Amino acid sequence: SGNYPSSYTSGGTQTVVYGGSYTYSIAATTSHQAASGSVSNVTSNQTISVNVPRKTFTCSKQYRLQNADGSWGSYTADGSVTAVYGGSCSYSKTVTDYKGSSGGTNGSAGSASASNVTSNQTLSISIYRNTFALTVNRNTTYISSVTGSGTYRWGQSVSISATAASNSAFSGWTVSSGSTGTFGSTSSASTTYVMPKGASTIYANGRYNLGSCTSIDNCMQTATTARCGNTMIDARDGKSYTTTSLVNLCWMTKNLDLAGGTTLTSVLSNVSSNYTLPASSTTCFGGINDCVYNTGSTTCNYNTPCYSYYTYTVATVNSNTSSNNVGVSASYDICPKGWRLPTKSEYDSLVNYHINNSSLLSNSAFKMVYSGQYTSSNNYVSGGEWGKLWSSTAATANSSWGIIYTAYALNSASSNISMTNYHKTTNENVFYGEGVRCVLK
Repeated sequence: SGNYPSSYTSGGTQTVVYGGSYTYSIAATTSHQAASGSVSNVTSNQTISVNVPRKTFTCSKQYRLQNADGSWGSYTADGSVTAVYGGSCSYSKTVTDYKGSSGGTNGSAGSASASNVTSNQTLSISIYRNTFALTVNRNTTYISSVTGSGTYRWGQSVSISATAASNSAFSGWTVSSGSTGTFGSTSSASTTYVMPKGASTIYANGRYNLGSCTSIDNCMQTATTARCGNTMIDARDGKSYTTTSLVNLCWMTKNLDLAGGTTLTSVLSNVSSNYTLPASSTTCFGGINDCVYNTGSTTCNYNTPCYSYYTYTVATVNSNTSSNNVGVSASYDICPKGWRLPTKSEYDSLVNYHINNSSLLSNSAFKMVYSGQYTSSNNYVSGGEWGKLWSSTAATANSSWGIIYTAYALNSASSNISMTNYHKTTNENVFYGEGVRCVLK
């Protein structure tokens, strides 16, 4: 300890003549230094007391700091202390934003010591970075899972990720108020987050992502009766359609404008398996072929077709062309998922509603357009005079066409013609080109 015992050990005696002198020397040992004491001009008995000190050694002090990635920096010298032979030395160090051990309390001191010292020592302390909790939360509607929550060193780059739910997409990372960490990228679902000097909560955000739809609230494929009346987007091509509620149904109030060549899937369309529309053409109507024609125009007049025209076979994706289906409504069609072609009886109800209320279809919330029709190859008729829309219901067999059937369609005559005679349902050749509107299932 460096202290001395309370009593001395005898080292023998030595005779000295009157007036003489004597030096008492103790040689160095492994543990102690050399020491001596003396007397002079001796005129009486004397006691020479010698304190023999232990050997001393230097305990050098040094510390190193942990890097953000868990590696270590170089040691920094921090002075020294002295220890006697067989004794001990200790060293304590506190550094702001660091702690003394891996599992220690943030801000705690690091320490090192040596005992039974018999040579020079180096006391080394590794001081760890403070650690903090990272909580990774998610928008539970659009994000199905996240990774990255845990306890990390400040400054550490943490891998985080977010997985979008079905029909959804990741839309970005945000941090809670007060968090000061840094994202590698706020727009990437898999990225990094650099921990701040404190606990942090981050959020994985998402959005609806069904085809061209970016919001569940305005997508036709996820429409509900509560949203009827809104303008909705068809996820298949991003085109928008107005809607209205009439005779207990939610109706599209614009003609369907789905492009020829589009492949329909059961995810986005009212089909049981993939169906590809024919390419846009005006030369196949009135024959025995499926046909689609897209005008690219929303202006309807005598010489100008508008929106798109489909044969009944296309409108019902060839799902209702059996001789057993006369009077039967097609189960599948080219409408968006969750929508369908109206039946003949539903069109009858719509017509009767407008007749009973003396309301032209074109002037009502239905917004009927006088789009005319294609009756044969490149033969466009009745533009600006008639509006014709396919229903889903097969009518009578046409003997000249063998097993080819016509379908009921809705006629809307111009305002100078009798409503009773010309607001009605009528059967048409299934290979004529007419418009399509859909109702919510």
